Amino acid sequence: MGLKSIFRGDTKKYQFTVTDINNNPVDISDNYLYFTMKINEDDADVDAVVAIKTVLPNDAETLVGIGRIEVPSTDTDPLSPGEVYFYDFQYVVPGVPPYVQTLQAGKVKVLQDATLANT
Repeated sequence: MGLKSIFRGDTKKYQFTVTDINNNPVDISDNYLYFTMKINEDDADVDAVVAIKTVLPNDAETLVGIGRIEVPSTDTDPLSPGEVYFYDFQYVVPGVPPYVQTLQAGKVKVLQDATLANT
């Protein structure tokens, strides 16, 4: 089940649980969660309209595979209402090569919020 829409200017928080092939939680401490939004799927990462990288802490949640990523309102505020963007969430274990797992991907429509002031 993917994102269908997001309100322009909203702060969004997402949670994922990473498991192994047997559905057992995996320690994800010190690894990364990425959230990326692009106008076109093949746009370079540097041209993404939103690009968030979160270093996962070493805590009780990440030890059992739970990771969280927050998209601040400052990143969603410039988005154009009515536009549809491509997005994905990725879990990355640094290394050579890195282990990359796409947790969710698709298209998301930006909705206009009624309150335009955020201060």
